Formats: sequence, C-alpha cells, structure tokens
Amino acid sequence: MTEGIKSLKARRGIKGWLGSKLPLPTYEKYLSYRGLVEIQPGDPFRLLPSATAYWRDVPSILRFHGSKCRKCGSLAYPIQRVCYSCRSKDSFEEVRLSDQKAKVFTFSLDNLAGRGDDPVVVQTVVESDLDKARIYCMMTDCQPKEVRVGMPVEFSFRRFYEGAGFQNYFWKCRPVR
Repeated sequence: MTEGIKSLKARRGIKGWLGSKLPLPTYEKYLSYRGLVEIQPGDPFRLLPSATAYWRDVPSILRFHGSKCRKCGSLAYPIQRVCYSCRSKDSFEEVRLSDQKAKVFTFSLDNLAGRGDDPVVVQTVVESDLDKARIYCMMTDCQPKEVRVGMPVEFSFRRFYEGAGFQNYFWKCRPVR
C-alpha cells in the first residue's frame, strides 16, 4: 500500500451497506424472490434481453455513465450523441453517475407492472444533485407509501431480470438511509 490510500474518499464499507438495508416483511417474500416457491399468477409479460444490445450499451448500463456536452455543459442519460440543449453532435465526455446523490423529481406507483406477490413498482425520475441530470429509473428498497418528491436517493446496481439463461442488470435508485 502507498500513501495514496490517504487521498481516497471515505467509503461506506460492509457495516455501512448492511446498516442501510431494508428487511423483507415476510419469509414468504424472501422465498419468492429466491425462486424457491412459485409466485401468484400475474407476473408481467417479459421480452427476452438481447446480448448484443447489452454489450453495445455497456458504458450506460453497466458503468452508469452519462454524456456531458463539451459546448453547453448539459448532462444526459443514457449517453447521447446529439446534445438535447445545443444540438452539437459527438462533442461530449462520459461522466460517471453511480456515485452521485439525487432527489426524486417525480414518481408514479405502477400497480400493473409488478409481480403477483409484489404488485407495486415505483417508477421515478430523479435529478442528480451535482449536474441536475434527470434520470428515469425504478426505485427499490422502499415502502411505496413513503415515496415523496424531493426524497434523497442513491443509485444501486441490481439484477433486473433473468430469462433465457441471461442475467440482466441495471441501475435503480433507493432511499438514502
């Protein structure tokens, strides 16, 4: 180890991550999430993921990078070749969004998109604190009735869907605890 270790930002660590968890309300829900019991009917229609599209969008999907325009400074997610604000083309730098804090800009409680045993899906648009980028994502580890506009959130990399032997991961937001 070198002296460079002192210049690293403070990290949450294992105790911090364990302390910020939201316990599942029932053992049945745990069994359902682990695939050990069959869920109630009502699992939504799923499209099979595409490995080539996933590979092509690795910077946006896996690294959670957005594009920051070199001309006007506006930030977009996912990465865009053309700036929404000034219309400049291919003049951007990739910006890491995964460690930014954000707040709920708007949200909706979707009662049709969830599973039979967990029917409510919280669909959110969050605004990052640093660059004011608005990002659409699902919220996890929350009580749907407690979600509010302005609620502070952080980003979390989660398994989104599993199908056809393919694990699909994506970024979600969750309340800061």
